[in-house]
Amino acid sequence: MRKIYLIRHGKPDFKGDDRCCLGSTDLGLGAEGHDQASRLGERMRSVPLSEVFCSHLSRSVQTAYYMKRDPVILPGLAEQDQGEWDGLSFREIKKRWPELYEKRGKDPLLLPPGAERTEDAAKRFWESIQQALGMTQGDIAVVSHKTVIQTFLCRLHHERLEEHHKYRLDYASVTLAEWNETIQQ
Repeated sequence: MRKIYLIRHGKPDFKGDDRCCLGSTDLGLGAEGHDQASRLGERMRSVPLSEVFCSHLSRSVQTAYYMKRDPVILPGLAEQDQGEWDGLSFREIKKRWPELYEKRGKDPLLLPPGAERTEDAAKRFWESIQQALGMTQGDIAVVSHKTVIQTFLCRLHHERLEEHHKYRLDYASVTLAEWNETIQQ
């Protein structure tokens, strides 16, 4: 049985108080995010890891850096692309797509125009986890993003992907998953 430490990146550098819809938009960490990642790195130093993996997005790389100076970058660990909403403030989204914004507030499974399908993002992430495990022996840390980690947990627990929102993942949070090579294949 191997352990996978699933880590959500630290808080991004949102401009002002205006949070935005983040998927493939490449925001680095803000001051609070660096502080979170630094404290996370200190906590994780006592964990024997064979490797630290992260997505190619700056917020993931910068968080992973606090655990290991040269983490392995796997692009498949990136967040689900949010299409036309990606990188826009929620205020702007509400202004440009008021009906869809309201519907999505009630049903977070509705996707923005041009967004990556949740099933596709989940499959890509699952395959990247298998790739990471194949490159290593022992326990690993994976610094990634909220939605893809949530969908991974659904698949790991044999739940429908539509249930992924039930997993609450704060910035710089760690979720421990156990991986049994013979069962998970």
